[in-house]
Amino acid sequence: MNILSIDIGSNTVSSLIANIDLVNKSLIPIKNFESVLRISEGLTSLGNFSELKTELLISHLKELVRISAEYNCQKIFATGTNAFRIAKNATYVCEKVKNETGVIINIISGEEEAELSFLGVASFCKGEQNIVIIDIGGGSTEIAFRSSNGDIIKFSLQIGVVSLKECSDKSVLLAKVQIEIDNFIQMLPRDDFSNFEIFALAGTPTALSAIKHNISDYSNLLIDEDILTIDEIAGFVKFLSVTPTDEILKKFGSVVSKREDLLLFGALILYNIMKYYNIAKVIVSNKGLRYGTLIKYYFMTSDTCSE
Repeated sequence: MNILSIDIGSNTVSSLIANIDLVNKSLIPIKNFESVLRISEGLTSLGNFSELKTELLISHLKELVRISAEYNCQKIFATGTNAFRIAKNATYVCEKVKNETGVIINIISGEEEAELSFLGVASFCKGEQNIVIIDIGGGSTEIAFRSSNGDIIKFSLQIGVVSLKECSDKSVLLAKVQIEIDNFIQMLPRDDFSNFEIFALAGTPTALSAIKHNISDYSNLLIDEDILTIDEIAGFVKFLSVTPTDEILKKFGSVVSKREDLLLFGALILYNIMKYYNIAKVIVSNKGLRYGTLIKYYFMTSDTCSE
């Protein structure tokens, strides 16, 4: 059976149509697609989703419902993350979405987001015991790994590329931005990840990988499992900090479109986490929460039915 999974992030709405085989317990991706809606824009100062962003989300979800019908999807999962956790009018927006599209948005905690992102990556890795995921979102950043006893250790930091962009700008000294990032990172435990494979998720690492390889049109096949070193990330931070956003867009095109003003902040978050844990390289992954949502529901919970 085909299922649609939607990850409604603060900056990007990422969607996956997958075939779920309950007998063989397998998830086969059919189609991945994303749209940068930046629904959290203005949320920090106003505290509410704007009517404009609400209508934009509804319009996009209507299109996803239409596409899901084309693929004969039997169920739609929609997950709301940090923006929905902090918006004062999240309940109102969820009701409006449900009434106008039929889509029910499930708002999850930061720790749940970290767990689902971990499952989405780990389920496609042979050595899932020794992996760490770093998911750099628009409003929050999640880190998760599996402990020696099998438990998933998960953390969610209230810092993301959109939230940083709204409280900072290139006109502000980068040192001030780094201090803000460091203040959040210091809350993380000092674990030793020397024997772990580190996966970096979301728009920042995929865009940086595309830039590294001079790819003008994004390709999951070319980007997934690419390697980014800490020296390369440092180079990106230096380049992005002195290059106007319009030049970044002109130079790299569609792979950075609608996130050209956010890449610097994402690169800073990733660089500081890598430095904090002494991580030399990360593996870029296009998996994540939208995968983990299906994996947990269909293969890991007792609620799963034989639908």
